[in-house]
Amino acid sequence: MVELKKPDDPVQLGKLENKLNEYIGELRNKKKENPGVSYNDLLNTGSGYKAMVLGKVMFNEIVDTDRLAKDLERKINGFDRITYNSAVDDVGGYINNEGKNTIGGTGY
Repeated sequence: MVELKKPDDPVQLGKLENKLNEYIGELRNKKKENPGVSYNDLLNTGSGYKAMVLGKVMFNEIVDTDRLAKDLERKINGFDRITYNSAVDDVGGYINNEGKNTIGGTGY
């Protein structure tokens, strides 16, 4: 089980909020580029999973990512566990070490 916990540091929280907004922006751009894409297909992407995981952390403070995966498997047709696990790793990297070990992406 991987558990992600919302940090207490207000500076880091601001950075995480910006990161969440970045993920949401990526989803909006994907929707603009392809207006016919389904909500399910948007969520079933790296950006979709990252937005869901980070949003849950920011709202709930602690997230059991295995439990969340099981919930998403029931809700998202074609749930992609590999992409989800990668998203959890990325979000965990930002939460636990401010993205210092994250390869690629836009960083903080």
